[in-house]
Amino acid sequence: MNTGTVTGNDAQNNPVTLPASQVIDKILYGQALVDYKLGDPTQNTRTPDIIVTLKPGFIWVGNPANKFKRAEHGGFNPDDTHVALIVSSGGLAPDVQGSVVDLPVETVQVAVTALKPSV
Repeated sequence: MNTGTVTGNDAQNNPVTLPASQVIDKILYGQALVDYKLGDPTQNTRTPDIIVTLKPGFIWVGNPANKFKRAEHGGFNPDDTHVALIVSSGGLAPDVQGSVVDLPVETVQVAVTALKPSV
């Protein structure tokens, strides 16, 4: 159960305080990190001890002096994980031009696929 409050700024930079249960979606730690395939912090020092995920519509901005949000890592919500990728190139083989691939991929696969040399 999320208790307490979260203080921050809205899109117009006005200060707001909300119940944590309205902002926080999940708090992952221990076995939950392993279950989500994020690693085991007891075995790997690179795995965080805790991950806090937010409900859709909320983002963390680390520097309150920065008035413009340019990018973020994203989260586990469909808005962050279902990302469209459109490829355009005169060098695409005719048999793949105009095709749609509707298979699950991970964003870590995109750069490797995009940079794969054509033979």
